[in-house]
Amino acid sequence: MSTIPVKEGYTLLGDGEDKIRDVTPDMLDWFFDNMEKGFYLWHPTQHKKFEWEVPPCKVGHVGSVQLTWQQSTDDGPVKMIRIQAEDVNVCPIPITHEHITVFCGQYSPEGRPLHIVIHQWEAASYGTHHRSSAAVWDPKSEVKPQPKTQSGPNHQQVEMTRLSEFLPPLYKMWQAVTDPMLNVPSCLKVKKLSNGNWVYINPYKPQTE
Repeated sequence: MSTIPVKEGYTLLGDGEDKIRDVTPDMLDWFFDNMEKGFYLWHPTQHKKFEWEVPPCKVGHVGSVQLTWQQSTDDGPVKMIRIQAEDVNVCPIPITHEHITVFCGQYSPEGRPLHIVIHQWEAASYGTHHRSSAAVWDPKSEVKPQPKTQSGPNHQQVEMTRLSEFLPPLYKMWQAVTDPMLNVPSCLKVKKLSNGNWVYINPYKPQTE
């Protein structure tokens, strides 16, 4: 695991990097806000069901909520996970790449993000350099992190490999659909402001009725 600074109160659970060949950063931007189009292809044996509780086409990226049902092993139990896309500044580690999404799967009663998963990525000669990290708030008292198992990394390894196989053709096919309610035009590239905060450069803003 990388030795990187973490905001006070959080503990880093994992930090790893992947080379995603033949996938551009724009494709990953699109995928995270159009997950329903490729969730089962991402892990064909362990991804069982996907729903948007709050879809990006209605609220944009930040505030969108996924409901996923998946396994950590092919013969393991199916678990439902609720995942909310958070503001970039919730990220408890330094932002090191041009594109980022911050997901939270667990909150305290006061609304503090307890379990955070961060995806960061940027262009590389082979496609996209991707970094994934996970952190928890005060795991000794407020949240009990799941123990690591041998099957855990394997699930992610399959997902990273599968992206190269299915995402380029899927992304290309969906460019024919221009209705943003059906195909969200996502951009998850960020910049740092003079006050130290981070913002998405060109976030999708749904049309209000």
